[in-house]
Amino acid sequence: MGNGRYIKTLILAILLSVFSIAGYGQSARWNYVMTIEPDNGNTTEPFLDMNGLGYYDNNARFLDILAGGFISRDALSGDYPHISHYSHCANNPLSIIDPTGMFVIADVTSQQNIINTLSPEGANFISFNEQGMIDVDLLNKSASMSENFTALKALANSEINYMFRVQNTDDLGEAFREISETSNYRGVTEMPGATMNPSPDGNVHIIVGSILREKQQVLTTAHEAYGHAYFYELTRDVLKSSHTFIQKTKVEWDYEFNVPSYTSIKIPTNIELEKQIKLVVQQALKNYENR
Repeated sequence: MGNGRYIKTLILAILLSVFSIAGYGQSARWNYVMTIEPDNGNTTEPFLDMNGLGYYDNNARFLDILAGGFISRDALSGDYPHISHYSHCANNPLSIIDPTGMFVIADVTSQQNIINTLSPEGANFISFNEQGMIDVDLLNKSASMSENFTALKALANSEINYMFRVQNTDDLGEAFREISETSNYRGVTEMPGATMNPSPDGNVHIIVGSILREKQQVLTTAHEAYGHAYFYELTRDVLKSSHTFIQKTKVEWDYEFNVPSYTSIKIPTNIELEKQIKLVVQQALKNYENR
């Protein structure tokens, strides 16, 4: 799937004939050829003759130009059993991009939120291209050992795609809200296989509510990305990456009415995740306020 680096030079020319099957079984025909100039002297030449068959090696999978599709499985297909192992961009290349198969990509507002979660020194190693993809090579040059930078580096170097967005609803259409400290819905991390708020396409989506002020967007970005998404990266386990609770009943005496009062409370049980979230949010708050 690639290693997250930018492809520095990509030259496309329309030259070769390729057949495919159009809708309703009709034959479709278009002409193209792809020529890739290697980004360094050690890059393997992408075109392989393979006994005259003419396959392209994009460093992730082999592409059969005559069949018009991949002949080898997606390296990450085991993570997404609901998607064909031989498809590209989940069969939706108009709305999904997958230039390397492994990346962190963020919209403009999310890019600034990510930068604001980090120290000014760490932010010097953050850069995004026009498509919102983070520059992994630059990121990896930093020696920062902060929890926030460590988590971001893990996401960026993963074989999983982590997508950052700021919008007014989650992908199920529920609006984000901030009514009070105990009644809010500020953001969500949509993970593959989750029962609540599952990923719509096999990627991990980190969504922060646009209703939030800038400071709270930064804190929520840290909560979701360096808490939930980071634990998913480490464990590939939705439950271990989610808040879990047990319900207990608190009994107090109501002296006004001289009767016992019962209150149901939720007690967190995923202690390691709670510790991580508290740590990265505090770090993001410090970094934001020191700018």
